[in-house]
Amino acid sequence: MWSPLGESTLNQTARWQPEPLSRGTFSILSSSLITLSLCLWTAVHLNIPGEGMGSHQKWYKVLWLILGLMAPEVVS
Repeated sequence: MWSPLGESTLNQTARWQPEPLSRGTFSILSSSLITLSLCLWTAVHLNIPGEGMGSHQKWYKVLWLILGLMAPEVVS
């Protein structure tokens, strides 16, 4: 019988795709992670640091970025 979506079973498991032949799994995952990280970096606006705390501001933002990647509902 003809199937419009092709002849595949419903229980097929997706596998790791190599890079040179087509867009591989690594490039899809890495571009998604980079895009999400850049969006979070621009969305997080920390308070103005107190005196003497300016050098720590980037590290606080990096920690918030990691927290936002793991649990995005906490950052909002």
